[in-house]
Amino acid sequence: MRPHSLRSAAALALLAAACASAPKSEAGEVRYDVDHGHFDLAVRKADELRRKHPGDPAFETLHRDASVAWLLDQGRQQTFQDLDTEALQTFRRALELDPASVEASSWIDKTVRKLSRTWLERGLELHATGKLAEATAAYEKALEYVPGDPSALNGLGEAVIQMNYREGMSKSYFQEGLQALSEYWLEQARSRFSYSDKYEPEDPKTEQRKSQVDRLLAQQRVTVAKGIEASGRFGAARNEFRLAAALDPENQEAKEGLDRCRKESKAFELLSQAKMEIVRGRIDKALPLIEEGESLTVAQKELFEGARSSIDQFGNEKIYQTALAHERDLEYEAAVATYGELLAKTEYYKDALARKETLEEYIQLAGELYAQAQAATTDEEKIEDLRKISVFWPEYKDVAEQLRDLTKKP
Repeated sequence: MRPHSLRSAAALALLAAACASAPKSEAGEVRYDVDHGHFDLAVRKADELRRKHPGDPAFETLHRDASVAWLLDQGRQQTFQDLDTEALQTFRRALELDPASVEASSWIDKTVRKLSRTWLERGLELHATGKLAEATAAYEKALEYVPGDPSALNGLGEAVIQMNYREGMSKSYFQEGLQALSEYWLEQARSRFSYSDKYEPEDPKTEQRKSQVDRLLAQQRVTVAKGIEASGRFGAARNEFRLAAALDPENQEAKEGLDRCRKESKAFELLSQAKMEIVRGRIDKALPLIEEGESLTVAQKELFEGARSSIDQFGNEKIYQTALAHERDLEYEAAVATYGELLAKTEYYKDALARKETLEEYIQLAGELYAQAQAATTDEEKIEDLRKISVFWPEYKDVAEQLRDLTKKP
């Protein structure tokens, strides 16, 4: 065997021996397990050592490092399986344990960008199929992960304009909205600053100018949103405030307007549902909707008061129709009681008062004539009184039977 071959064989033998005998210390075993991917084992061993040596900073650090390595491995596995939300949480836990971990920070940045890109692509797909509300939500999600992303902002802006156009805004608004996005060349300026930032990411002036542009664009959308909100188009205003908040998350007017219009939009939706339930006669379903909507709205109180009046009107009409049914069925006492119930709720309702008074007169007259008939001394007098009753209340007591018996031919 050649000399250099002998030297190589000897080196391999020494390396194998070293691997067989290493590691020797307990801490070395933990680090060995970490280096060789045995993360679960490393954490268990590090935890045992920490318990055996309470308060020892060396073993606390060892356990932290093993835990961070274990979390990073878990996060990597999750992101490789496209469980990116879970992976991001895992990487953030690792960074909490070791704020100086460059690897954890790097994986967080990669995962955040991947999530932003995933939501952006989802938004573009939804946008292309006309599902604007879902697309808008996807764009917003992308911007949660990477605020100020030009592609997500552009998609969100176009979706907002299209949504507002669908919600009944005029064609002129549609054109004005498109123009407003590029007014003062702000979009072009933003694009240029983003381009500059790509090649000079450390230049503070570039980032400062880009932020200024975003703030100007956001304030434009706030102005547009306020005008739309004043006209009562809360859904459209919400969309504009949403775009403004995406452009400038620090814009307090945008955040307050977005929250306000979200509530008003939800209230309007609940009011529409309540009105439909009222039309269907399902008052028990309409009332909870009105109560929920009233708790949300400030600007639409009168509309909700109108809906409550509609419910009252519906209830009154229902009682009135019930009273009429009793009257037609010659159930005069029941009709009078029902008209009384109605008039207790509202002083006047259609001809309820007149009908009630007429029926009360019938009831009184029937009682008087019946008593008179029972006291009559001749059949002719009795028949006459009973026939008077049968004219307006043929089903009164036993009038029909008495007349039948009295008029029977011998």
